[in-house]
Amino acid sequence: MLGLLLCSWAWARPAAFSDSRCRIVFPSSYRGQHGRLRSDLGGCRYWLQRTPIKTLDPAQHLAKTRRSEQARRSQVQLICVDGLNGLEVRRPHSLARIFVSQRTAYLAQVDFPGSEPEEGRAFLASLRFLQSSGTAFVPQRMARYDAQFANVPLDKCAENLLAISSLLTGYKLKHDKFPPALSTLGQPVTRAYGYPLKTGHFLLFCCKHHHRGLPAGYPRSDDALHTMLAPNRPYRPGY
Repeated sequence: MLGLLLCSWAWARPAAFSDSRCRIVFPSSYRGQHGRLRSDLGGCRYWLQRTPIKTLDPAQHLAKTRRSEQARRSQVQLICVDGLNGLEVRRPHSLARIFVSQRTAYLAQVDFPGSEPEEGRAFLASLRFLQSSGTAFVPQRMARYDAQFANVPLDKCAENLLAISSLLTGYKLKHDKFPPALSTLGQPVTRAYGYPLKTGHFLLFCCKHHHRGLPAGYPRSDDALHTMLAPNRPYRPGY
């Protein structure tokens, strides 16, 4: 019995991880899994994931992440650690912190079944950066990226719909079917559009831009290139 207790105590001892940029303390021993470092304790799961990013501006990545999380109804706030601006993201039974250092995104996350554990907050707070590589005016640049993303003129949005329709048509000619998701096309412009696919037909709709005076989900276009501003309201008759 004493040996079992000693083994349990040793398993639950905090375990520190560090690379050339960051350091974090897991509440118990960790192991690698699917590109992440993972630790389990008391029914909770602790993660650290490091992902290379292509964008040169950390603010752009953070702004995109914030928009994505807010679309999922997550609570998101801007934080700063060791001169780096980052995000704290709260969802039901999950809490995470996200930073970008030297073109690598760091995601530290704790998932918990009930109330937030004290170890979870301590785990996230232990994420520290060994080299100060913060850039100036990150919140202001994030706001600028948000504005660029939101303020897309209606004409440009309609052009995007037709361009995506052309890409979908080209895909069908090559593969004899439409792709299962717009991400298959590999074009960044598709990220602002929804894509229901049913019985060989598709409908594209704007789901990320904000067009004053238009209902949510408009403009939209179908595989017959009918572009609509609202129900029963064509954008350009015969377009």
